Amino acid sequence: LTAALRTDGSECVRFEAALALGRGCCCNEKTIAALEAAVAGTEKDGNPAELSVRVRCAAAAALERCLACYV
Repeated sequence: LTAALRTDGSECVRFEAALALGRGCCCNEKTIAALEAAVAGTEKDGNPAELSVRVRCAAAAALERCLACYV
């Protein structure tokens, strides 16, 4: 899912990946890093910056959920 969020060329796929990450229980360091990069719209992980507002919003919601339950 993190690869789909950060690398897929289809905005719809990236959006669905962000939604799935927000509903799942897969919060780990890799997931959090991918969500942070998507929310920030950065290329620091070597992937294109996220330009879609709805993907960034879905990623922000998923990141908030992950940070609330990450141990």
